[in-house]
Amino acid sequence: MIEIWNKLYTWLEQHVPHLADELNEGAGVQSFKKLEDAIGKSLPEDFKAFYSIHDGQALDEDTGSAEGLIDGDILLPLEEVFVQWTAWKTLLEEGQFDQMVSTPDKGIKNAWWNPLWIPFTHDDNGNHICLDLDPDDSGAVGQVIMTWHDATERVLVASSFSEFIAEYVEGLENGLYVYSEEWSGIINKEEAEDF
Repeated sequence: MIEIWNKLYTWLEQHVPHLADELNEGAGVQSFKKLEDAIGKSLPEDFKAFYSIHDGQALDEDTGSAEGLIDGDILLPLEEVFVQWTAWKTLLEEGQFDQMVSTPDKGIKNAWWNPLWIPFTHDDNGNHICLDLDPDDSGAVGQVIMTWHDATERVLVASSFSEFIAEYVEGLENGLYVYSEEWSGIINKEEAEDF
């Protein structure tokens, strides 16, 4: 993960140096333990290796937000991962999703939300990129999925966190993403051009 972070640093320093300055220090053992104890399952080692270098982005004290680092999404610090996960779990336990029907990709269990989906990004609109620690029989534990608060799709993004982050950084290096002040973060170049 050091190599991935080094590539990401290089891109940020060339294109958006202020975002590099807004990364948190690495997460410690207790931060991982708090989240793992809550979800009742170990986090994937590749995810932990990534977060041990930088624990997501520093969030604005007033708004609780930040500019998008991951295709328009905020890379959440573990404390906020816990907050978002807890909010979704509470809604699930209250029965808020009992009548909701999703349309998941192959490899993803059919649910509106699953307590073993761990949101590690946020777009400030209730949508997340998540670790899926409870796939269906054709999926892989630790695969990366996209969920929406108001749309039925549950999309398989990558078979692991390592694959997800490596592909994203490669996309940055290949010019598929740009920084947009209007969109408040790094977004897909085609979306920026359409805006």
